[in-house]
Amino acid sequence: MKVEAVGKIQMESIEREKSQEVLKNSISNMKMQNEGVYDQQAINFGSSQISGN
Repeated sequence: MKVEAVGKIQMESIEREKSQEVLKNSISNMKMQNEGVYDQQAINFGSSQISGN
């Protein structure tokens, strides 16, 4: 009985770690995409300033 409970707890903690890892990855992907958007806005703004628009 004890062994089964310990096994279940370990499986649950592994599942939790996996879902946290997925969450971290999606958050860092969102951050990178946002940074790309800001870079593009800065480039557009910079080039519009240079061309005098």
